[in-house]
Amino acid sequence: MKMRFFFLLFLAVTLMTPRALAQTDALVGTWSGNWFPESGRSAVTVRFVRDGDTVTGEMLNPAALEFDSVSFDPATLTLVAQAQHADLGRFLIEATIEDETRLTGTLTHDDVTADMNLTKWTFRPG
Repeated sequence: MKMRFFFLLFLAVTLMTPRALAQTDALVGTWSGNWFPESGRSAVTVRFVRDGDTVTGEMLNPAALEFDSVSFDPATLTLVAQAQHADLGRFLIEATIEDETRLTGTLTHDDVTADMNLTKWTFRPG
């Protein structure tokens, strides 16, 4: 009975892990687009990478800095990424992947929060 339980548990974990990693890979890559604070539209580019089970990332534009924390829920495709820099201030992205290539949500820079729409780079030169 114990052996059967452990076998079923192993099978469930084995079957679920590739799907979870594939969904995490949905975030991996470079995303660019705009956010729309009242002061006007501004370009945003971010990049996320997976190292084992950990997702890390960096903002390339409007400020070049690494995210202090990246939280991605593969089940809901939601992202929370934060960065704090002594000179550049605090950045917070809260967004959801839609249609595999769109990342929509909000970007907060210090005390300014505005809508953000990014598109995943999918072109890979031959």
